[in-house]
Amino acid sequence: MKKILAVSVLGSLVLSGTLFGADFAKKSNKELISLAGKVEPKDIPEYRLEIAKRMDDMSVKEAREFEQSLHEQAQSVYDGMKLKDFRAYKHETHKAMEQFCRNHTEECKRIHPPKPHEFAPHREDGKPKPKK
Repeated sequence: MKKILAVSVLGSLVLSGTLFGADFAKKSNKELISLAGKVEPKDIPEYRLEIAKRMDDMSVKEAREFEQSLHEQAQSVYDGMKLKDFRAYKHETHKAMEQFCRNHTEECKRIHPPKPHEFAPHREDGKPKPKK
């Protein structure tokens, strides 16, 4: 009986961890940098949102350095991946971002800035002008 109770408690802890995902707000900037490129695809939206929140509180120079560090760390992780694994990771990340953006449009705007043509659309359909 005690074994069943212990297994069910352990299972509920594991399940709650996967349902609520990682809590990036409790991590330091260095920890966030070390996670770049290693975050589970399902947790990418929350990761990017936390990065955006932190960068809002930084000076331009600090934000630039932070973003550069994130990029370099992620690139070093990606360089160690096989192309097939990298494509699968990016595909899963894209799916997670689409799902997040469907449910959280305002937060999505913070982690997906508008494209240049969305700032000042010059056509009714939102497409950029064709090149001459």
